[in-house]
Amino acid sequence: MEAQVTNGNLSPIQRVINARYGNNIKKLVEYAKTIKDRSKRNLAAKQIIEAMKIINKDIQKIDDYEKVLWNHLAILASYELDIDYPHPIIPLEDFDRKPEKIDYPDQHIRLRHYGKIIERMIQKAIEEQDPAVKDELIKRILIQMKKSYLFHAHAGNYVKDDVIIRDFERLSSGNLKIPQNFSLPHSQELMNRYSGIPEAETEKRLLGRSNNQRKNK
Repeated sequence: MEAQVTNGNLSPIQRVINARYGNNIKKLVEYAKTIKDRSKRNLAAKQIIEAMKIINKDIQKIDDYEKVLWNHLAILASYELDIDYPHPIIPLEDFDRKPEKIDYPDQHIRLRHYGKIIERMIQKAIEEQDPAVKDELIKRILIQMKKSYLFHAHAGNYVKDDVIIRDFERLSSGNLKIPQNFSLPHSQELMNRYSGIPEAETEKRLLGRSNNQRKNK
């Protein structure tokens, strides 16, 4: 491969990789460049890769880490090590290319501690035609709202049910009625039940249950 940069003009990725592996690995790479016999040069490259694995142990935790190592070797060699690379080598300019800007959707969340998923669940409940499924979804939304309030609104270990009901009526714009004889679990019960469970996973699970109920009807 042709050299793309000189040692006096290192790109950001080259500076990072050189610092990660240190001078000893860099010296081995420079020596490998001088080996005239291609088969011996290939063998030297493989031995350098094994040394790089020892120095950069955490890299083995990622998928296809050997591909990453061979790319690191190419960078260390300033793309001047002419060997039979077992994996495609990414051009240097691709490492330094700025990522394209991602446009994020503008999502206004009225009560941020409940999150956008709660608003979607409420809309789903409004659109639900089956009364039994609608009631069950409302119950689960209310429980999730109380849990979210306890964990994300700095409410401590207690919140009045009236606060949850008020917020539910606000988010649903009065389009949903709470099922008769339904009462929310006590705050401490929810704290004990859901402590340590990520909210996003809980909300996904609730949405999945509502979908399964509809399919089983």
